[in-house]
Amino acid sequence: MDETGQQQPNFDDDPAAGFLAREQDELQGIMSDDAPLSTDVAPPTGEGLQSGSGLFGSQLADEQPVSSDPYSFISQMDETPECIRQWKQEQEKMLAEKDGEEAEALEELRANAKKELEDWYTHFEDQLKHTKESNRQAEEAFIEERDNTTPGHEWEKVANICDFNPKSNKNTKDVSRMRSMFLQLKQTPPVKA
Repeated sequence: MDETGQQQPNFDDDPAAGFLAREQDELQGIMSDDAPLSTDVAPPTGEGLQSGSGLFGSQLADEQPVSSDPYSFISQMDETPECIRQWKQEQEKMLAEKDGEEAEALEELRANAKKELEDWYTHFEDQLKHTKESNRQAEEAFIEERDNTTPGHEWEKVANICDFNPKSNKNTKDVSRMRSMFLQLKQTPPVKA
């Protein structure tokens, strides 16, 4: 029981209801007995606003029609400030300009890439043509030298085919003995009996 002799309800489950009940008890003496405070607060409905009940119901009913949504007046009052609208417009313009610049840069990059690819293919074709021509010339020279049957020049043919540079290491096997034998035979050819 409290000071006035009324039994207090148990507000252990809902602390907000307990707070409201204590405040109601404190304000009981200030307010008239005709309008007791209620702990159950519900948002105003559209019907209450149209009928003129509530704190501002008569003023809102006269000014504008009320929708069935009790919070629609908040969305009507929430207008975007002018500076934010200007900022959004400037941002949209800036983004549109950047998109245009990006599209131009992308198109330019594509054109450059296409030109470089064409140049690369042209250079590749020229290089391939030059390599084929030099290979044909080398093959013709090799065939001419191979078919040359001048007596006494056999070891010169062998020496042209072999690589006598000791620094080049194309083979993994040791061919130094063979190399020395070929050089010895080239300098002193064997005598036919």
